[in-house]
Amino acid sequence: MKISESKYRANKKWDRENTQRVSFDVKMGDREKLQLYCASIDKSVNQYLKDLINADLAANGYDLHLD
Repeated sequence: MKISESKYRANKKWDRENTQRVSFDVKMGDREKLQLYCASIDKSVNQYLKDLINADLAANGYDLHLD
């Protein structure tokens, strides 16, 4: 179901005001391999990376959780 233009604009505004992007580089071809792996475990690449970061933070005693 397509969302309305006003809802789309409201979502974009909320994202702009409440989120920040973090990016990193991977070798050519590795992005596709990562996407395939994440699909095989029913996770988005974004969720997979957040889960890894959260596990590492918790293992090292940091009181921070990425949503």
